[in-house]
Amino acid sequence: NTYREMNMSDGILVEEGQNGKSNVELQPRNLIIQTLVDKNPVSNDEEQVIKIDLMDANSDDRINNATIRGQIMDPSKKVIKEFSENNDSVKVTLNISKNAKVGDFVVSVNASAPGYLSSGTETNFKVQK
Repeated sequence: NTYREMNMSDGILVEEGQNGKSNVELQPRNLIIQTLVDKNPVSNDEEQVIKIDLMDANSDDRINNATIRGQIMDPSKKVIKEFSENNDSVKVTLNISKNAKVGDFVVSVNASAPGYLSSGTETNFKVQK
C-alpha cells in the first residue's frame, strides 16, 4: 500500500492549470462606440460637430490601435461625407450646405481594434430650414 502512494504524481494537475489560464486572454473583448451630436436641430448653412469615442466595454480604458470609419447620409440616404481615422477618438465637423435637404441625417460608425469584436452604430440628427 505505502509503495503505491509514493509513486503518485501531481505533475499533470499543475500543467493543466497553466494551460487553462492562457485560453482566457484570447477571447475578443467588446468595445463601445459613443457618438455625440448636438440634439438640437441644425439649420442650413450651419455646422454639426460629431464626436466619436471608443471605450473598452469592461474597463472604460482607451483602446489602442483602433480604427474608426463612418459616413454621414442625408435624408435621401445619399452619402455626403465619409471619414476614417486610426484613433480611439474622432471629431468630425460637417458643414450643412444652404440647399441641404431637411430631415434626419444619419451618422453611421464602424469601429475595430486588435483583440476586440468589431462594432457598428448609427446616430441621427435633424436639419431644418
